[in-house]
Amino acid sequence: MTDIAGVKDFTTPGGNTVKSLFLTPVAITKDNLNVVIDAGWIKKEEVCAGVTASAVAVCN
Repeated sequence: MTDIAGVKDFTTPGGNTVKSLFLTPVAITKDNLNVVIDAGWIKKEEVCAGVTASAVAVCN
């Protein structure tokens, strides 16, 4: 873990020190649904089911 950029020590509520890498959260909105589709977490067909194509850019 020490070879990974950004790794820091974190003390758990139980008092243990562990190596951690905290990721920046990304809010998913209709304007960036491509993020979850491109990552393979869900298929475009599932995201766009029942959505009017012009309502969400990724569904066009």
